Amino acid sequence: MALKNEYLQKVYEQVEKRNPGEKEFHQAVYEVDRRRRIRQDR
Repeated sequence: MALKNEYLQKVYEQVEKRNPGEKEFHQAVYEVDRRRRIRQDR
C-alpha cells in the first residue's frame, strides 16, 4: 500500500514485516494515515 508520507510509508513497511498475514491490522494502519490526511487538509 502506498502512503504519501515517506516516514509513514517506512513505518507501514515495518508493520508488514513484523506482522505478516495480519491484513486487517495493515488496513488499520493505512486508515489512520488516511484519516490524518483528511484532518490535515481541512
